[in-house]
Amino acid sequence: SGSPAFTFVEARFQRADGTALGTRRFGLKPFEFRQADRVLEGLGEGLDNVSAVLSSEDPEARFLTFATVIDGTSGAARFVAPRQVARPDRAEPEAR
Repeated sequence: SGSPAFTFVEARFQRADGTALGTRRFGLKPFEFRQADRVLEGLGEGLDNVSAVLSSEDPEARFLTFATVIDGTSGAARFVAPRQVARPDRAEPEAR
């Protein structure tokens, strides 16, 4: 968290076609670092092409996110960089 206050971050998971898979919610203490493992567990089968949209209801919330996908057979890791997307219910974020 990049916030000086407690923050809830919601992760919504969906298939490439937009089908919702589920939601996870994380509470972050001020400036806390958190690693969440196995976030797709229990969300179904065939999770080859899934995206996560992270957000917070708190307009003052600041957080940074990325993902690492681990191949279950080889153990090879792949870094997944985040990208910012606009939400229709919020104004565009300010550049900092």
